[in-house]
Amino acid sequence: MQPSSLSALLHPKHGFHFTVSTLSTLPSWNSNNTDCCSWEGITCDGPTGHVISLDLRELFISGRIDFESLFRLRNLQKLNLAFNYFDGSPIPSGFDQLTRSLRKLILQNCGLSSSIYSSLSQFHFLSELDLSYNNLSSAVPNFIGNLSSLTSLLLRYCGLHGKFPESVFQLPNLQIIDISYNPLVAINLPEFPQNNTLQQLILSYTGFSGKLPDSLSNLKFLTHLGLSNCNLSGSLPSSLLNLTKPQYLYLSSNKLSGPIPSSYGNELLNLKEINLGNNLLNGTIPSSLLSLPSLQWLDLEGNQLSGRLGEFHNASSSQLEYIHLGNSTISPSFIDHLGGEIPQSVCNATSLAVLDLSHNHFTGQIPPCLGEIGGGLNVLNLQENAFNGTLLQIFKEGCNIRTLDLSGNQLEGQVPRSLANCKMLEVLNLGNNQIHDTFPLWLEALSQLRVLVLRSNQFHGTIGHPQAFPLLQIFDLSFNSFEGNLPSNMFKSWKAMMEEDKSQSLVLGKMIYGRGNPIYYQNKVSLVIKGLQMGIVKILTAFTVVDLSRNKFHGNIPESIGDLKSFLVLNMSNNDLTGRIPTSFQNLRDLESLDLSHNKLFGEIPWQLTELTFLAVLNLSKNFLVGKIPQSQQFLTFNSESFKENSGLCGPPLTKKCEDAESAPPSPLATLQSKRKYDWELMWIGFGVGHEVGIGMLFWTLALWRKGRREFYIFIDRMLSSVFPYMVFPKWQ
Repeated sequence: MQPSSLSALLHPKHGFHFTVSTLSTLPSWNSNNTDCCSWEGITCDGPTGHVISLDLRELFISGRIDFESLFRLRNLQKLNLAFNYFDGSPIPSGFDQLTRSLRKLILQNCGLSSSIYSSLSQFHFLSELDLSYNNLSSAVPNFIGNLSSLTSLLLRYCGLHGKFPESVFQLPNLQIIDISYNPLVAINLPEFPQNNTLQQLILSYTGFSGKLPDSLSNLKFLTHLGLSNCNLSGSLPSSLLNLTKPQYLYLSSNKLSGPIPSSYGNELLNLKEINLGNNLLNGTIPSSLLSLPSLQWLDLEGNQLSGRLGEFHNASSSQLEYIHLGNSTISPSFIDHLGGEIPQSVCNATSLAVLDLSHNHFTGQIPPCLGEIGGGLNVLNLQENAFNGTLLQIFKEGCNIRTLDLSGNQLEGQVPRSLANCKMLEVLNLGNNQIHDTFPLWLEALSQLRVLVLRSNQFHGTIGHPQAFPLLQIFDLSFNSFEGNLPSNMFKSWKAMMEEDKSQSLVLGKMIYGRGNPIYYQNKVSLVIKGLQMGIVKILTAFTVVDLSRNKFHGNIPESIGDLKSFLVLNMSNNDLTGRIPTSFQNLRDLESLDLSHNKLFGEIPWQLTELTFLAVLNLSKNFLVGKIPQSQQFLTFNSESFKENSGLCGPPLTKKCEDAESAPPSPLATLQSKRKYDWELMWIGFGVGHEVGIGMLFWTLALWRKGRREFYIFIDRMLSSVFPYMVFPKWQ
């Protein structure tokens, strides 16, 4: 150990700050322990005692770092400061003092914002450079193409712009290059020489243009090809067929058309993950594709494909962890001679973590074995098909399903009580079926439940007094025959909806852990808002919704609803609710859509509702409300449709003028008696649509949220992209 190394390391530590979550505050780094070779993150060369590696990754250190002191470690070969935050630290030009020693420089996600390129031009021995997830906001300099020793170049999500040097792709030793998620950088691929050393070519979400060169077939060592969202068109590249090593093929979200070559399944035998989703592909799904011996991930969503699922009888299907054929406009020929049903052999895929066959034409009964696969299955999404028969009845103990979506089918029967064995269930969507049951109060046992959708079924009776669902964000019981009073205690138990800071209660999709790489699965929930069915992809990032409309609930609206401060949408229309609008609604400061129409509410409109400054959709029509409509703030934006058929209301936007006698609220009993002749209209309107007004206003609200909320969700998405680089696609893509 060299004395100079001791000083060079201790001096930078004085500028470090450690967050509460940091497991280590580098206690071994102190002047009493003079053997710095034993310090955490330090590696020394045995014979000389020189510090050759400094690895402080993922210690969540913040503050300023004294690079000048580190440059005194003249024998340093590896510097790894990834996943710390040195925002504001100056990046000096002194890196060139390490040109003779430094081989690996890893500064991923360090909060760097200024370019360090000027210090790197002399690093001819540098083999690994990782500047991913920093805001460099610069073009890539041409000298990167001269770093002949470079084997790995990672510049993912760096804010790059300008033209990327083609010479970088021809570096003689380059094995890994990842420039993904830099949409402003222009990339053209050169002709690749024979026996090129590239193993991973990842250009997804960039300004890639042109076509894939035929010389792609010269990449004999290529294992990872990521070209998603690159504006590719034409047919799938046949040049891949000359390669023997591809394991990961991601070409999703392009404009590729034509069939999937059957030779992909016959020649690319090492494929583990295939994502061709959201293209314009047609034709049949090659049976050979489903028989690939190592296939773990298959995503063909958003195409116009047909084919068969019978190949699941193949023993190789036991490797499959992710199957996503949703939104594929798959034709009925996809469901082979097995009577239109999913074959029982799908359950042979014992490693299956995600099965998404949504938005297709499957018929028949859902294979009962799907509820018995065991702890591996995390997501079962069969929504929008034509399945019939009863719901899955048996869910084994130890069930690990987190998303169960069977909505939009023709399923009957009751909600199976064995579902209580799925303790990790977060999303349960049984909407738009023919289920005949009472409210499944026993779901209280599922403490992780965040989304419960039972809409458009034949549920009936009271909902009891559930006092659970502390994480609930979406609760949709609309279009059923529920009755009775709304239990006040139920709303008091929804703790997540009481949080004004949604960062503790967001469902941003989920990480699914199979036997391979972690999988990010984004939940999608379809809701009806103002009569418009909306399939919302990231609804769980931004929505807290309660829809109790078109039932037979009666009695007063509980004041406790006012405690649910994070509400965005509340729909209680088309019921038999009476009483006054609770003044506690003034606490719903984030509320953007409120529909209390087609009830028997009376009294004046509380002036407190004018404090809901984000309210874009309001419908209080067809009630027995009286008095002057409040004339301030957000209420000045609503038209007469929001208040129509309340004969006791007066003032703008209605044409009826207010007079002292008219504005005095009559007794509730007198109001109900005088308006009883309108009851038939209330009943009749329940069978119509009548929700055209306000749709545009809702969309404007969703698009023009206050700046702070928008920036917060952008921050969350970016944070996930850096912490979970597999988000949407595997990390290498």
